[in-house]
Amino acid sequence: NTMAAMLWIAAVLLWGVRGQGCSDRCPPLDTAGQEVLSLCPGDNASGQLAGVSLPVCHPSGISSVQIADFMSAQAPTGPSYLLVISNYYIGCNAGRREANVFSYASTTIHERYPNVIFLSSLKGGSSGQCQTWAQNFERDGAIAMGNVQGAEQPLTIHDGDSQLRDAFFTAPYPHPSYVIIDHNGQVREKFVGPCCGRENYYDCSTSDAMALNATLHEKLEPLLAEVAQLYGGNADCFFSGWTEWAECSCATGNNSGTRDRSRSLLQKALGSGSCAAESEQETCGCTNPVACQVSEWTAWSSCSRPCGDGERYRTREVSTQPEFGGTACPEVAELEDCAGSPCEQQCVPTLGQRINATTIASAEDGLSSPRDVAFSPFPGRHLGSFAEGRSFPTSGQEAWVANGHGHSITILPGVGTSEQKSLTRLDRGWFHYMMNITALSFNTVRDSGRNADRDTFGFFATCQDSNNTYTGLKDANFFMGPSLYDSSPAYKNLVRHDGGECGPADECFFLHTDMLHESPSCPGIVHDPELTTAYGTVYWTIDGVAGHVVRYDYQQPHGPSLMDHSIAAVRRYPEVQIERGRPGLHQGLAIDAAARALYISAAGSGQIHKVMMDSGEYVRSAREDYPVFSSPLPSFEYSIWGCVEHEVFATGLQEPSGLALRDGKLFVAEHATGNLVVYDLATGFLIQNYSASAPGLMGLEFSPDGVLYGVNADTDELLEFRPEAACNGTGTAYADPTYERPASLVEARNDSACSPNTSIPDANLFVQVHTTTGYASNDTSVQNDSVMDANAALLENRTDCEANSTLNFDGLLLGGWHCHRCLPDNCAMRDGGRCVAIQWAGYTCDNELHLTLRPGADGASPEDFVLDAPEGLVLAANRTYRLIVNTAGSSVYVARQGSPLSAAVDVGALRITMVEPFPDTLMGPNGMILPIQLMGASTSSTTTTMTSTFTPTSSFTSTSSRTHTSTSATITALTITLTSTLTSTLTSTIESSPVDGVGLASLPQLGLLAGFLPLLVSFH
Repeated sequence: NTMAAMLWIAAVLLWGVRGQGCSDRCPPLDTAGQEVLSLCPGDNASGQLAGVSLPVCHPSGISSVQIADFMSAQAPTGPSYLLVISNYYIGCNAGRREANVFSYASTTIHERYPNVIFLSSLKGGSSGQCQTWAQNFERDGAIAMGNVQGAEQPLTIHDGDSQLRDAFFTAPYPHPSYVIIDHNGQVREKFVGPCCGRENYYDCSTSDAMALNATLHEKLEPLLAEVAQLYGGNADCFFSGWTEWAECSCATGNNSGTRDRSRSLLQKALGSGSCAAESEQETCGCTNPVACQVSEWTAWSSCSRPCGDGERYRTREVSTQPEFGGTACPEVAELEDCAGSPCEQQCVPTLGQRINATTIASAEDGLSSPRDVAFSPFPGRHLGSFAEGRSFPTSGQEAWVANGHGHSITILPGVGTSEQKSLTRLDRGWFHYMMNITALSFNTVRDSGRNADRDTFGFFATCQDSNNTYTGLKDANFFMGPSLYDSSPAYKNLVRHDGGECGPADECFFLHTDMLHESPSCPGIVHDPELTTAYGTVYWTIDGVAGHVVRYDYQQPHGPSLMDHSIAAVRRYPEVQIERGRPGLHQGLAIDAAARALYISAAGSGQIHKVMMDSGEYVRSAREDYPVFSSPLPSFEYSIWGCVEHEVFATGLQEPSGLALRDGKLFVAEHATGNLVVYDLATGFLIQNYSASAPGLMGLEFSPDGVLYGVNADTDELLEFRPEAACNGTGTAYADPTYERPASLVEARNDSACSPNTSIPDANLFVQVHTTTGYASNDTSVQNDSVMDANAALLENRTDCEANSTLNFDGLLLGGWHCHRCLPDNCAMRDGGRCVAIQWAGYTCDNELHLTLRPGADGASPEDFVLDAPEGLVLAANRTYRLIVNTAGSSVYVARQGSPLSAAVDVGALRITMVEPFPDTLMGPNGMILPIQLMGASTSSTTTTMTSTFTPTSSFTSTSSRTHTSTSATITALTITLTSTLTSTLTSTIESSPVDGVGLASLPQLGLLAGFLPLLVSFH
């Protein structure tokens, strides 16, 4: 009965920390129950999206709007606005239902109060679909609630980059939702619509939906009264400026006609104020038609290219504009081909006449089939001056190397200097998040202008050449894509294997902050330095299975320990076919930020492709064509794009791999030859082909000081490329940098020829209510939007580990199991240990112990030392143990009969190898700290005064085994009462059922409870 009651209470508490649902709570809560920083009533919004022009898809005649224009009162000499913004997704039935009412309400309110402006943020789909959406709901609103013709409101924004959403409705704030901003730019109201949470369109009745109309009137009325008070209750109308005079209307044979101009009413008269006319007309003179007159042609410009084939232009000017139906003007610019002398290869100053390749790091530094290299924009921050028991330099540059065979990243602070060190780190779930890593890329945009709480400068993403097979243990489900990490060492970006905060002696692991899953077998990735999105989390990758270029926008990363993938946008570009190379081969991507051009290695075809990143058009949802994706919710945008401007930039390469850009040149690593091939970006001309290394060359990157680095996967090397002999002179340009076509000759991008999709997508493609994670499983223990799901505890008991079994390994990770009989055992790679699971937190290793000093102690006596094993150092033969020592200033070492068997360690890992002759003592500065006893041998004659304690790290208390751990925390009396009752039950159960190397969740009838107890503490 006690256990049943506990389960019920835990379930209630669990529900309390689920996602936001349809609550209008502000700030909203994430799935862990933590507040997410957001604009809420009382906050000032006047600085949001300053200078940003938002594209208007409807009504016609308005192309864009800036919200800052409506956020400052101009009283008493001008209008004072109120701004209402709605938040919709094109696939959401509730939004479709409420948009009907919002269209009607905004039109009728704006007609009465022109100073109330309505914006509708629509996300997903094309600009054409945005227009269809607005027209449909303007029409449906008029049909259902009155005949409204020529509606001027709302201004429907095609919010393709979610700028309005991220500024005013920060996820997980629900949708449909609304915000009202007053004349001073202050958020006055923020609320969720009446149809939120309704799965089907007609689940929200007309009367329910109409509540939105009443709510808008109710909330706007007191704000309109405040506006009136700004003018003392009386004010004349306010207008926009006059438009230009229209063309004179001239009838045949008449010498005069009329023309008109108009202005818009911005605010109606208040009280006794008056209102002038909105339009006026005047008489204008008419005459015979006047034909266009142009000047003579100028001389031809210089050729665009000093060598090879180029172009040149000439222009003429309009001297007389046509009037009264006169002949239109002819072309005022034209092009022709031109050619100079043949272009010649030349020396590249960055690499000189010949390359001197220096090995900077090798397998001895942790490199294992290195695939890519990148430079941290925060050198020295991640490791600091001391980590994992070692000192590191914090000055100089810092290289990060992706190890394909190690499924890890080797960090090299002080790279290329005498102070250089190395440290290799993994993700605890490397078999999913970093399996066969082929590429990594940092966000290096330092001054983006983004809000500090949203700027992801210093984040990095990895790409994995994996189809999600968990090292071959599971059949591929292709649920794979780039993993996103925050390089800051703050907890929980870095964790111990048990999920705790890293100390100076602990081995630390990356904890991903997001992952998306639409590009299996991914061979390359690059960060997009765009400045439009709120978080700066746009990355370009390759889907190696389909051969597509894929653009990821993580938008708002879900954060470490969370799993909600519903806020993101993924675009596929099937037109850009990239032929992949051999498995594990890095294929570089590089961005020319100024030209907004993306260069991509196609190793299988020996080509380099060029894609104009801002071109293209939405074609359709990708959910039907590519059914494996991260979230079924409408807020997850998954689309196919077409009509993108692209070309083959270079051909004839031998397995092109790494790419790097510098000084208008593209540097290409040839994997098959080890050569570096250099191209001129402006012309595509092959400038030089250098012999650089042995075959196996992959990723390239320029260091911040302009030195080229590359990795060789076959020789396990990080290489630095410098000139062995400098160039003779600076060389000549292959294109005239001053050449620029006249505006009338600039070719429109080919996406202008696209016919955008204007149909509203089928709502059945979207899950309407937020109850799923999007993980590729129908198992209820996987598909739940709360991380701590009750059913997930039951996964611990699953034994069907076969490759084709129904057990979803992704569900094991989602269910909090980093250690499981079906998963690779991380502890086995650490001196042959065995992992012991701690659900939701991580795991411990059964061959790892921890030694610390008592607070304030100096290590002068054995009593100063604290071991986390109650039984002392009782170790099994033929095993290696890791003693994590954190006793700064008091070194310890292993000895036998007084003779040292190991180096002395005061902070770091001390290995104790239990082979004959067996070590018998752990020694300290002043002699023996603790005897080392052989497991199974008699220990009755051995005594010590050293203290052995159990340090809590999980969510319940146990004194019988160091693998059964608890969280040290102060909790409420209610929680103490609940947990103490259960703890006594658990403790007695454990003490009567000792199981070596088995976690609590493995014990009969207790597996389910293991998932709930952490929640009691976290909920408190």
